[in-house]
Amino acid sequence: MLYKLAGLEIPLRSRVSPGVIFRTNKVSIGRRSSVNYRCLFDNRAPVTIGANVGIGAEVQFITSGHETDDPICRAGKGYTAPIIIEDGVWIGSRATILAGVTVGAGAIVAAGAVVNRDVPPHTLCGGIPARVLKALPAPVDHRNLQSTP
Repeated sequence: MLYKLAGLEIPLRSRVSPGVIFRTNKVSIGRRSSVNYRCLFDNRAPVTIGANVGIGAEVQFITSGHETDDPICRAGKGYTAPIIIEDGVWIGSRATILAGVTVGAGAIVAAGAVVNRDVPPHTLCGGIPARVLKALPAPVDHRNLQSTP
């Protein structure tokens, strides 16, 4: 209820553990999602978390960065970009999701990964910087399957 009073969109069936830091109220968390201990939402731009998402301890969502083209000052002009975590994603502990990234539905981000580009749906990614390590099974749509006699 306190999060709702602060202007955050968090359904009652979702769980946010103690010690989570929200820099602003530009966060939306879907139903049956959980945010573990000591996560950081440095969310100067919106962060959208889908339904059924599991977020490990100490994950960081960083929606700001700097232009790096100037060789005299690599931390150039600042920018912000939203982060989108689609339904059914699992993000391992101490992963970092950077500005402008979308993590596709059903993907897994390995613990400690630094994600600086979009993650395709139903893939496992990990590393620094994160890269796709393998494809994961996608859900089967039983409505479109035809039975055979």
